[in-house]
Amino acid sequence: MNQIVKTNTQEIVNSIPDINGTIGAALALEDQSHSTKLIEEQAGLAFDMIRGEEIAFLEAEIDNQQSSVKRSRQAIDEQEKVLFATSPTIKAAHIRNESTQSKSLFQFLIWSKDFTIGLSCLICGLIVVLMGASNVYSIIMASGTPVFLDDPRLAMMLSGLLPIGSIALKFFSATIQSDKFKKRYTTALYGAAAVSLIAWIVLFGMTFGSAASGFDWDSLGEDNTGKDATFTVVQLLTEMLVGATLFQVAGDIWSTYAPTTMIANPAYAERKRNLELLRGDHDELRKTYTQNTARLSMLMAARKAYINSQILHYQRQAARLHGDHSAALNKQKKEKSGMKKLLTLATLSLLCLGASPKAEAKNLIIGMSSVLSAEDGQRQMIQVLRYLSENLEAGEHANIFDAENRRFIGSFSKPANKNYASPKALLQYNRHVAANLKSMYRADHPDLASGIKASVKIPQFLTFLAQNYAPLTDADIVILGSPIYMDLQTPSWDMRGGKFAGDGHFSAQADKSVFSTVGKETFLQGARIHILYPNKDWEISDSYRHYITRMWTLYIEAQGGALSSFTDDASTFWMRVHNSASALPHTFKREYTDKLETFEMAPEQRKRTSIHERELSTIPPSKSAMNIADEVEIGISWTCDVCDLDIYVRPNHVADVLYFGNTKTSEGLYHKDFVNSPQAVKGYETVTFKHAVDLRDTFIAINWYGGHSHSGVSGEIRLAIGDKTYGLPFHIKGENGNAASERDSVLNTGKAANDNWVVIKPKKILGL
Repeated sequence: MNQIVKTNTQEIVNSIPDINGTIGAALALEDQSHSTKLIEEQAGLAFDMIRGEEIAFLEAEIDNQQSSVKRSRQAIDEQEKVLFATSPTIKAAHIRNESTQSKSLFQFLIWSKDFTIGLSCLICGLIVVLMGASNVYSIIMASGTPVFLDDPRLAMMLSGLLPIGSIALKFFSATIQSDKFKKRYTTALYGAAAVSLIAWIVLFGMTFGSAASGFDWDSLGEDNTGKDATFTVVQLLTEMLVGATLFQVAGDIWSTYAPTTMIANPAYAERKRNLELLRGDHDELRKTYTQNTARLSMLMAARKAYINSQILHYQRQAARLHGDHSAALNKQKKEKSGMKKLLTLATLSLLCLGASPKAEAKNLIIGMSSVLSAEDGQRQMIQVLRYLSENLEAGEHANIFDAENRRFIGSFSKPANKNYASPKALLQYNRHVAANLKSMYRADHPDLASGIKASVKIPQFLTFLAQNYAPLTDADIVILGSPIYMDLQTPSWDMRGGKFAGDGHFSAQADKSVFSTVGKETFLQGARIHILYPNKDWEISDSYRHYITRMWTLYIEAQGGALSSFTDDASTFWMRVHNSASALPHTFKREYTDKLETFEMAPEQRKRTSIHERELSTIPPSKSAMNIADEVEIGISWTCDVCDLDIYVRPNHVADVLYFGNTKTSEGLYHKDFVNSPQAVKGYETVTFKHAVDLRDTFIAINWYGGHSHSGVSGEIRLAIGDKTYGLPFHIKGENGNAASERDSVLNTGKAANDNWVVIKPKKILGL
């Protein structure tokens, strides 16, 4: 095996085929204890047939690598001892003395060369600085300053500053202790000398030109003082730096012969390099050894997990075949002593039924929102940890999740040990959970910048629990977050702005609606759902809260669960969770329909009376009021309780039609009027316009969509312009709804296509 394939434990387990044949045969045996051992042995053989070669390869590799790593470590230790005993520096004269013993003539020639070069640099340096001093002296005397003319010694003393400065620059390097910085200083000195010399050459050419050039008559009368002064400054600086550089070269050459000069020890550098190579090789060996060890540990864990899964699979099959295993256990009971029988019974119960050692231990699941600021997240975390530390019983635990992203955070548990009775000790025991919770909140969460806060994807979270943590029977599922479903990726499912899903979403397929319950009828069987929302910002009206509560109640009940808490009162909420409170009482009834409707309630609705409760006006509006009608509402009601009617409204002939399948356009909103009505959702339908419209160009149609009535359906349509409301009765013939048959024809022609349609002119409603 040349390569270790990177896979996780679950993938390894999934790659091993089930031993269903062996399990089927073992079910026929009476002694289930012996059958379990057979299953365990067979599962181990099945795993080894697929992964045994890799395990054997890794074991051999690890054994060889362990020896190599040990030898590598010993070599490093020995090299470190040698390096520790070696001095990083050594006297330069000592190196020369050692080499002189065997090569005296050759070393004499080298010494002669170094002495000659050093002496030459020293003489040249002296000449340069003396030239500089002479230049300074001549410049001072040429200035005609009386004090210097009277006493030339003063000019000579001043001219001595330049050679003194050169010598000072050279000996400054002797004060630097670090070889690294001394080298940098020397390099900078050489560079400055080179730059100043180049600048002097350029300025010299610009100032004097060539010897063959004639007199520049055009320059007569021009002031060249600035250029001459620059040339003089650069020349003096060059002489000082070049002199210092020559002195530095001479000093560096002769210093190697001084008995006090220390240089880097070549032996130390070589041994340090060898140590670094040994460490590099050791790190590679150790890395490979660690990877192989981790891989072997994963394989052995996967082997154990696979064996356990097959044993549990066998136990579940046996439970279905033999009930609660009472017959087999009774037979074993006759053959074994009392204590051993009790231990066997407890073990089988744990393996086969997945029960906790404490039969009545509470199954508590907590889903929290991660879309919170650091401050709000801290408050939510403290609230949860305080409840758990003060209310969990010994042996109980609670699984905590990021409900927005469906991610397991940790399990908060209370050991049976009485030393963990205090909340402080319990929090210390579960500190890893607190650490994970702290890391859950991101100050830069992108949803916070988009105006989303405390978001919890309730449908996906409940489905995630049902698919991965079943059974949820007798479980209390706590959800902390907003009851308003928020989704930037799928705006049609987003409930912000007064929206909520109609009952048709429950019957839709999963790809059509996130609120689908198709195929999930038993997902939450026996579970109690508790929802605590942080504030009431989403409650645009009491009616809106009523229908949000209704939506979640029916959604949860459609999956076999119960909505047991729905509040923002934390004290009441946690009390109900602690008591495992039963379902909240209600009179909601689900409407079984295939209409995928999303309704929207405007905030201002709670300030106005329902269109169906206003007093009707008897005075028709003026023509100007009809031509430019503002604050227009159109709604219908009907008398048949089991019938479903729909209204279709188009503000003008080029606008989009507002109806249950297109609830929001730039011109208006289609929504159901729930402001003061406690009746079923299908009872009233209303359309409002955002802007003034010309009612002469407005189209209104009513369709009998579903239900049955021998005498047809009668109802009333109302049209409001501002504070004035007008009404008109209507009647639709037939006995059954037709699911909006020939709808396109009605919308295109503006005429009723069959008896299930009624087209009404606005002026007829207004009495014109």
